[in-house]
Amino acid sequence: MVDPSQPPTGSNIMSSTLHSLARPYPWAVAGTPRLWHFSRGNRHFRLRYRPTRASGKGIFRKGSCTQVFIPRVQYPHGYRTRVHGGHVISAPGAGVLEVMSTTVKDITIDVRPREKGFTRLPVITPRCRP
Repeated sequence: MVDPSQPPTGSNIMSSTLHSLARPYPWAVAGTPRLWHFSRGNRHFRLRYRPTRASGKGIFRKGSCTQVFIPRVQYPHGYRTRVHGGHVISAPGAGVLEVMSTTVKDITIDVRPREKGFTRLPVITPRCRP
């Protein structure tokens, strides 16, 4: 922000700083992340996780939910997803991508920008309880 005493809107936002800091990230993972990467150049995000508990004792059951924060500044025209080992349960363009697992093996989530559409503000829905 230019002036911290003012709201973070309009000319009070340093957009170059915002773009360099904003990126998608796993908000809540029903498992243990094995890979998490965001490429600023093409805005490709990938998360791969195994549904094992962090303690190493037990696994998350099929149907467990993972949430990924999707920043509007990186995906102003929405995004497309490809999921292996699960399926998207959030609405198209949701600010929080929600994925329900369909396996007890590795789950991979890929997010790439779209040309048309929009990304909504992040909202946690009752469909997804990590």
